[in-house]
Amino acid sequence: MSNHKELIGIITDKKLDKVKNKKSEYHGNQYWRLSVELENEEEIKEILVFKEWLEQETIWQEIEQKNYLDKRYLFKVQRKPGAGQFFRLLEWEKLEDYA
Repeated sequence: MSNHKELIGIITDKKLDKVKNKKSEYHGNQYWRLSVELENEEEIKEILVFKEWLEQETIWQEIEQKNYLDKRYLFKVQRKPGAGQFFRLLEWEKLEDYA
C-alpha cells in the first residue's frame, strides 16, 4: 500500500490515551502516543500505537516497560485514511543502540 512508511529514529516520550470517538468500533480502547525524533522525516513528531494493529504483540509490553529507552528503531507505520498526519505503528525493528 502506498500509505505505508518506514521511519528511522528514537522514542523520546510516551503517553497512554483512549479512543474518544464514540462512532469508532475501538471507542474506549487504550493506545500509546509516542513522541519521536526521526532521522528521515522532520514533520512527523508522533506515532500512535494501537494494540489491535501491531504485528508483534511484544511491542506493547516493551512500551509499557520502557524497554525502548536508548534504542534506535526502524518504525513501519501506516497513515490512517482521513486522519491527516496521524501514523499508526504496525511493527518496528531495533537498530543499533542510540548514544
